[in-house]
Amino acid sequence: MPRKNASKAPTAPEAQTATGTPAAANAAPPARAARKYADGDVIVSVAANYKRAGSEAFARFAKYRVGMTVGEALDAGLKWVDILWDSNPKNKHITIAPAGSPEADAAIVDRLVGEAHQPR
Repeated sequence: MPRKNASKAPTAPEAQTATGTPAAANAAPPARAARKYADGDVIVSVAANYKRAGSEAFARFAKYRVGMTVGEALDAGLKWVDILWDSNPKNKHITIAPAGSPEADAAIVDRLVGEAHQPR
């Protein structure tokens, strides 16, 4: 019995990497500019760490600092999903202000003053 749609050429298999995983799985995440917060936006308040002690999420949450920019938070190992969840208005564990706003500038000054007074 002839194959259905025999006149169509077979389609190419999905592109794969050398390890055999689909290439789409290794695709780069969307550019930071396409996300909710800019890299220069500043974390202006941080609540007590509410995550389960000993978990990876607890360790990441402990990296938040008042005056830290979103870009610095990402470089420190926080994930976008952490930042979005913790800054969600329903959760409000962190507050983020746009770069250049009075709240952001005050948070940066507080951070710099605090770092200057730490013992070396």
